[in-house]
Amino acid sequence: MKHCSYILMLILLSGCGGFRGGIESSPYVEGQEPQESRTGPPWSHELTFSDLTVELSLNNRVRTYQYEVMLFVIPTYLNFWEEFQHRDADALELTVRVTAHGSTVTLDPRHLRLTVEQEEFRPTGVWMNNLERERQVIDTYVDALKQASADRPPAIPRSSEWRDPVMGPVTIHPGEKSPRFIVTFPVPLPSPERPLSLDLNPAISDTQHSNKPLIRFKSVRWSEGYS
Repeated sequence: MKHCSYILMLILLSGCGGFRGGIESSPYVEGQEPQESRTGPPWSHELTFSDLTVELSLNNRVRTYQYEVMLFVIPTYLNFWEEFQHRDADALELTVRVTAHGSTVTLDPRHLRLTVEQEEFRPTGVWMNNLERERQVIDTYVDALKQASADRPPAIPRSSEWRDPVMGPVTIHPGEKSPRFIVTFPVPLPSPERPLSLDLNPAISDTQHSNKPLIRFKSVRWSEGYS
């Protein structure tokens, strides 16, 4: 009987999960508006132009509800509120990556232009991840965690420890991907419901000298399950 109770408890624990969701900024260009809702984790959104593909994401995702269930049926916890998932961030961050297709592209993310409602903002900083230093920092943290006592764990590393500032433009040849850039703008996290737009043209040039349409952001519903 005791053995059966133990198995039942394991089944119940393994069946615990939940759902959460809210609103987020989804980029689009004129004539290609995004769907009203989407499911899954906050991966980057993709926009494809004639000569390049742009991956974009903003850190202004808002969570409005979360509830937990047992055996994915019985509710055990329910909460409604509005908070940014990156609530400790003090500025808006844009993550951007470009893939070139038909021609060579020169990208200088320091010249991107973001408009929030009617006010235009220029980047205050642009970084890209140094993958080698990222591995070193994380490996050092894991080693320190193994040696530390349970009551005195090492400080969790921050991504700023492996970011390098971007000081100039990057050339992207057809078939290549640019580094993943993190671009900071001097504006507090705006609600996804506020009008946002991004102008790529000051930051991108290509051999075809084609202007890119203005990228706008629309508030869409998001949801995801977890266990």
